[in-house]
Amino acid sequence: MSTLTAPDAYSFEMPGPGPGYRPVPTIRFEVPADWLATEFPGCLVGFVAPGEGTWTNVLIRHERVAPDLTLDQVAADYLRGFPDDEPDNVFVEHLLLDFAVPHYFCHMQLPGEETGTKVTRFDSWFFDPGEHLCRDLFHVTWISPLLNDRTVQQSCFHFLDSIQF
Repeated sequence: MSTLTAPDAYSFEMPGPGPGYRPVPTIRFEVPADWLATEFPGCLVGFVAPGEGTWTNVLIRHERVAPDLTLDQVAADYLRGFPDDEPDNVFVEHLLLDFAVPHYFCHMQLPGEETGTKVTRFDSWFFDPGEHLCRDLFHVTWISPLLNDRTVQQSCFHFLDSIQF
């Protein structure tokens, strides 16, 4: 009878960009000069807007998805994640934005940290327009304590419209 022994450790070296493995696409966008870029769990990058008593967090995520996934499917999956009967979640609007890079956009009001308060949350999804084996799906989450403030939505739309590959 023979026994197999496991090595002390397994190692794997991540391949560099090449024909079978490519890096996350480079995206360009505009944020105000005084915003601080920072790390957030599960994100490529996050930004925090300065301000005493007001704040905004913008988070940018990325994932590789099936090549036939559409923004309509992304929207349906997202909306299924929020129960219709949750009284504290208020859907304000969701729509497809026809910017240079098309986006699925959702505007919600969610419970804030303090009882009785709400925050504005904008979510937007968009694809890298390149043709690849898998599609690059980006997800932007924009959170602000200011409710029904048109300047917040305009700032978000300016940011989303500025995205380029």
